[in-house]
Amino acid sequence: MRDHQNAILARVSLQDLAAIWEFLDPTILSERIAPHVYFIESGLVSLRIAAAGSVLETAGVGYRGVIVHFAVRGKASFEVLIVTGMGAHLAMASLACNAA
Repeated sequence: MRDHQNAILARVSLQDLAAIWEFLDPTILSERIAPHVYFIESGLVSLRIAAAGSVLETAGVGYRGVIVHFAVRGKASFEVLIVTGMGAHLAMASLACNAA
């Protein structure tokens, strides 16, 4: 395991981090992402919803945050994802969160 740049993971005890480490995968975010939990380590991610010809930014997430992307009845939790900079991210499949 290594030190984490994500503020949330940096505060997790080593024992707890060891328990979830096998479920964390380094990844690069793009506009299409799977239902996962994403711990942002660098860069900035803008979550946006597109409706009626306009776009609304609902959140901006950096290294202090996490993105939880899910779908309910086939509808994604957000529709547009904009990544600024080549950020590093750790992803955990949603089902793995339940197991951990």
